[in-house]
Amino acid sequence: MTIGVEDLFEQVLECTDALIKVCTSPNGDAINEERLVQLLDKREILIKALGKELENISDREKYRSYFDSYQQKESVAEQLLKRSLETLSQKLKDTQQSRSVTTNYDAYNRLVPYGAFIDHKK
Repeated sequence: MTIGVEDLFEQVLECTDALIKVCTSPNGDAINEERLVQLLDKREILIKALGKELENISDREKYRSYFDSYQQKESVAEQLLKRSLETLSQKLKDTQQSRSVTTNYDAYNRLVPYGAFIDHKK
């Protein structure tokens, strides 16, 4: 059973809308990574199937409106994903810096009870 090109475009647009919705969740920085990966994988499969279907079609102009709306949504999704990656990159840098500071100055933070376990009251 072959899925039509219109149906494939609709599914790709739905996945892209869901991707945008996940990236703009009201939870702020908390993005559902599992859902994001599922949507990206599903979109990749759908786009490959769409590409195969479009290779077999000679008149592609009738799908121009689908492609234009896909491009617009793809642009928005790309910007949101870039922003999320930049935020994640900054968090990683902050974590690495914090870890290196902790490693360098750990001696100042460590409280060592030198004789607390040896001394007993007689």
